[in-house]
Parts: sequence; structure tokens; C-alpha cells
Amino acid sequence: MGTTTGGLPYPDDDMPIADMAQAVQTLAEALDPVGFAATMTSSQNIPNATWTDLSNWTEAEDTRAALAAGVFTAPVRGIYLFAVNIFWGANITSARYTSLWISKAGGAYQEVPGNSTTASSALDSPRQNATAVLEMAVGDKIVPRCFQSSGASVSIAYAASNYMSWGGSLLLRTAS
Repeated sequence: MGTTTGGLPYPDDDMPIADMAQAVQTLAEALDPVGFAATMTSSQNIPNATWTDLSNWTEAEDTRAALAAGVFTAPVRGIYLFAVNIFWGANITSARYTSLWISKAGGAYQEVPGNSTTASSALDSPRQNATAVLEMAVGDKIVPRCFQSSGASVSIAYAASNYMSWGGSLLLRTAS
């Protein structure tokens, strides 16, 4: 194979055609981004004491068409960074415990904890976020989930002033 620049091969005049094709493939993979971004554009009711996948997402960007109904399916093996940000609606039943996790599904959910919060009053609308760096195999799925224990349903509160987002990107490809 030809010489390398920054660890990536590039073709040279003496390179056989098969090696040149491999070098072009390697460069194409290195320059092919994987990522998505979505925003929540409507509220979603979260039942009391029930883990619920967040699904009311509208895609803003999806480089590999890998996001469907809020679930991201890894198109390549690698290390990914994921982040989600939501606002809870006000709750008339007083203070409550809420939790937001990003969950990797590979048969059974593997919970990746986000932050937890307790509303200080019935009118409090806390903001929550979770971030995770995970190794994903091709076909692994990941989705943000949340839980609240107020005694009644509480909504994830969409409003123009409450920017809610869900996104991720490939940081590093890994060998299979």
C-alpha cells in the first residue's frame, strides 16, 4: 500500500490497482460521517411509575437515515457520543422524582444513567439531560427513556422556549 498521512493511506504512482481500491475505500470510510440530531416538536405524556421511550422527535439531520421514531440504529461499529435534553411539564400533584436515561437495546435494555431531579414544587418544570459514550455494534439500537413518580401522568412539555433535543455522532470506528 502507498504511504500514509495521519494514519490514512493514499494512492501513489507505484500502487497496484487492488491496493489503490483499498486505499480509496479506507479514505471514504474515514470521511463518511455518522450522526443525527432531532428536536421535540410536541409534548409527550409520561405515565406514572412507567419507563417510557421518548418518541415525539422530528429529525433535523440524519447522515445515514439511522433514526426512526426516536430510535437510533448504529450503521457502523464504533464509539458513539449521545445526548438528550428535555423539560418536564408542571405537575399539580406536588414534588416528584424523575429520571432520564439513554438506553441501549441489545435484547434487554442496558441502562446508562442520566441525571435525576426532584421538583421543588407543583409548578416546577425541571430541565434534564443525559450524555453517554457507548460502543455500538452494527444494528445496536439506542433510545432516550424517562421515568417519573408523581402519582399521575406528567408531560414532557413542548414549548417554543423549551428547546428539547436528541442527538448523537460516531466518534471512532472500531474493528469488528
